Amino acid sequence: CLGSALKDVSLFQAIPFTSTKGDILSININYQQDYIVQHDTWLIPFKNHNYKFGATYSSDTFSLPSQKGYVYLTSCLNSLGYTNYQVTSIHSAHRCALPDHFPCIGFLQNHPHIGVFGGFGSKGFITAPALAEAWTTSFLLFNNTISSIQRFF
Repeated sequence: CLGSALKDVSLFQAIPFTSTKGDILSININYQQDYIVQHDTWLIPFKNHNYKFGATYSSDTFSLPSQKGYVYLTSCLNSLGYTNYQVTSIHSAHRCALPDHFPCIGFLQNHPHIGVFGGFGSKGFITAPALAEAWTTSFLLFNNTISSIQRFF
């Protein structure tokens, strides 16, 4: 797994990967829910009333979390009805994305033994497991034209 560094590997230069920044909040809510909330943003439960909430989307190359990201995320939490929470930290990271916002799945034309499975953005934790299962059970027959690597060649 190379994350956003995938764009810097010469084998993948034909694929227009970009690095996008996302801010994520670690929060504590005074009750425990055992399900993921998925909207424009997402909320993932952990143990002891701790959650991750995210994420922003920015082409900013600066590594540190931004005040703008913090304000956006807390505003989103409030609009989802979460008003009694404590922000314990804010993190940012860069993720691999593509201009059309679809993932890239398949084998390289000139190197058919090298596969690419990336560009999922901040919602990869939701979409990647099902696509990984579909891809691994039918490597050669995988034919999801929206996600296919072939759209770049």
